Amino acid sequence: MKFLGTTILFALINLCLVYARATDKNQSNEFFYFWITGNTKKATIVGLSDKSLVNINIPQYFVVDGERYYVDEIGYSAFTKSKLQTVTISGDIEKITISAFAFSECQSLKTVTINTPKVSVNTMAFNNANPDVVIKGSGVPAFVKSFSENLVKEWGFTVNKDYVNLTQTERKKDLFKLANKLNSYITFSGNADQGNAAVALAVRHASWGGISRAYYNLAIAIGIKSNEVLIGGDAAVSAWNYVKVDNKWYNVDVSRFDFKTYSSYSNVFFYTKSGFSSFLDRNQPSGKYNHSPARWVVVNDLIHYQGEPAYNGVTYFDNYLRNIKDDSGRA
Repeated sequence: MKFLGTTILFALINLCLVYARATDKNQSNEFFYFWITGNTKKATIVGLSDKSLVNINIPQYFVVDGERYYVDEIGYSAFTKSKLQTVTISGDIEKITISAFAFSECQSLKTVTINTPKVSVNTMAFNNANPDVVIKGSGVPAFVKSFSENLVKEWGFTVNKDYVNLTQTERKKDLFKLANKLNSYITFSGNADQGNAAVALAVRHASWGGISRAYYNLAIAIGIKSNEVLIGGDAAVSAWNYVKVDNKWYNVDVSRFDFKTYSSYSNVFFYTKSGFSSFLDRNQPSGKYNHSPARWVVVNDLIHYQGEPAYNGVTYFDNYLRNIKDDSGRA
């Protein structure tokens, strides 16, 4: 009986292996190599079958032996060092995962359009890709949210931390640490889509606008409320952030603060208006509105991708303070 049981067990294992080989396998068409999974009917794109391709659309599904396998992932290193220039991810795809190094070393990459509503992206997906890439499409907010949450976890933060019962000093320390991490992560640059937080996070190059928007989205990811961190600037040249701690608003500048001198937490990072004017004089001496806080603004486009609602919208910061309401609804 023991021998018979062992024989049946081996037969079942062999049957399972045969089934797996028949339904879980590498496939290809004229454009892609892809892996299909039989029990889920999902497909992962793992490479280009035509290495000369420069423009691609990520399809909703592949058909294999009359069956549809729906694309839900661009796999690890799928397009590394490819000649791709434009990539469009279809809005028909319910959710897409962009894996590590998917677009790594893609130096010709010009435009990535993400229209799928749900996005999960590895922080190394665009490692050493063209810094002048433009990232756009209706799925960009989901892209930024996923990227921000994954990045802050890598930096040792808790996602959506509850700050309600924590001290203001603890909140300040996290805001300082976040700024310090971002400062060393991103290179200040005049790249093509320099104000876009998605680009800033993905390729690690951005202007003041892109860096301040990246900081905003990362702060939201760690649990700072959206009415306690803002994107601001002088509406002329410069951009920075406002944060609310100790029930007061402060100016903070991620890109120009001296983190080499203040490598560990320092309250110096949090500037009042007058202190920030002096900071701008030192770091932006040609600034037209360094001493005109009434001209400083709150920026309403939180990512700055093409087609974003309220694109380039601004509100003067003093007007914002007059109109903002607290959680009870009182002005």
